[in-house]
Amino acid sequence: MAGGAIVLAAYGQQLLGACTAYVGEVVERGMLLLLPPLDLLLVALPQQAAPLVLPFMQRLLGLLLAGKESAVVVANSLALFARLLLQHPAAFEQLLGSAAAAGVRAGSQQGGGSSAEALLLGLVCVWCGAFDSIAQPLARKLAGCGLAALLGLPVKALLQQLPLLLSNIASVWLELEASGADDAAAERGQVLYGGGLWSGSSSSSWGEGGADDGSLGQSLAASEEASGEADRRQALREAEPLRNVRLSRLLADKLAAAASLHGPDLSAAMAALDPAITQQVQAVLAAAGQQQR
Repeated sequence: MAGGAIVLAAYGQQLLGACTAYVGEVVERGMLLLLPPLDLLLVALPQQAAPLVLPFMQRLLGLLLAGKESAVVVANSLALFARLLLQHPAAFEQLLGSAAAAGVRAGSQQGGGSSAEALLLGLVCVWCGAFDSIAQPLARKLAGCGLAALLGLPVKALLQQLPLLLSNIASVWLELEASGADDAAAERGQVLYGGGLWSGSSSSSWGEGGADDGSLGQSLAASEEASGEADRRQALREAEPLRNVRLSRLLADKLAAAASLHGPDLSAAMAALDPAITQQVQAVLAAAGQQQR
């Protein structure tokens, strides 16, 4: 990552191949150590990194759908899928297609099936089921934005999951945007953007629940605290795409896209929502309207 796109082009395939070989072959702590570097790559070099991380994520997807990873690994893995969907939708679609072609199947609890759509629906089931286990604020925003982005996909079967999708999105909006925590320019914004997903702080999503000595995610060498490294970390924090994304605006845009795609079917699904969820969604959309004005 320090070498940038040139080094990634020269050695990225070998490095990511080595990481992929460990997926499913190491204990929980090892899996949690594998995830942050991939997220960093997608932040720092999204266009170059997206094709390289697909084999890793395909293998990870198979493990998640088969229920072969712990709840901690599942919760922390979701940030990668959300990141890919938000920053590189074509790569996300390619991931599902490649996984389907490779014979990856959704679990029996997710309806089974090996088509790209079946894998997507299986992932959404896992995503919503693990959502409350995501603790770190930035990871929750990333996961919530990912759920909102799903609504813009041309998959009508996603409407069956609309109550879960919208309730999780609304909860993140209430926690972060409505409270004022999601303001990168304000002091409270440090809750979200002060460390990032890769931070060594105790609030890091990557360190929750899996470490037995509190060291997971911390610097591995004194050189990592040198001024040059600190500057690179700060540059990556500032490069975080989510700094400029408002969940309320994203949800409004994706619901508009869903209306164009699904028409009366979306209207019927919205009308069938629990009144409490409807009220929450209306509050989110009202906030989006205020931003637009």
